[in-house]
Formats: sequence, structure tokens, C-alpha cells
Amino acid sequence: MGELITVAHDSKTISIEIPLKLLVYAQEWRDDTPFLILDTDKMANFITQNILDYTENTLRAQETGESDFSNLLDALFRYAYEDGEDWLVRSAYGERGFKE
Repeated sequence: MGELITVAHDSKTISIEIPLKLLVYAQEWRDDTPFLILDTDKMANFITQNILDYTENTLRAQETGESDFSNLLDALFRYAYEDGEDWLVRSAYGERGFKE
């Protein structure tokens, strides 16, 4: 399997590209219950339409207002802060806004 997930950015967005072949391969080789993808276009359409809803509609998200996706992003920022990244500082309580 030569194609891997890639991440890129420009001045306005971050893009994550997941090769469809990688998703098909990963599902076929699951340890517990393998799945066979019969139509990659339908699979891609389903994932595109549902990925954000899925991560926001879990029971934990309903109870706490957190989603798996927002937790992932928060964890990345905590990791960056703890790792001493110079583009990130902890704000004073209530301080908001982009700092140049």
C-alpha cells in the first residue's frame, strides 16, 4: 500500500487527503470484522457527508458538548504548547483574539 494520508495547508485552510484505496485496504484488513467496499464513490460520498456529524453526535458530545474531532484539535494544541512551540502562548483568562 503505497498511498498515505497527506496533510497540507495554505494561508486559510488545512486540508487532509485520505486516498480511497487506503480506506478500502484498511477495511479489508481489519482484525476483528473485515469489510469489503463494493462502491468507492458511494463510500467517499457517505464519509464526506457524515464525518463531522458522526464526531459531533456521539453520546459524549451530547452530554458534554465535546466531540471527538474537537478533542483531537484541543489535544494537538496542548501538545504544541507543552512541546514549547513558539507560535503558541497561553492566554490570560478572558483574553481573546489573534495576536500577531
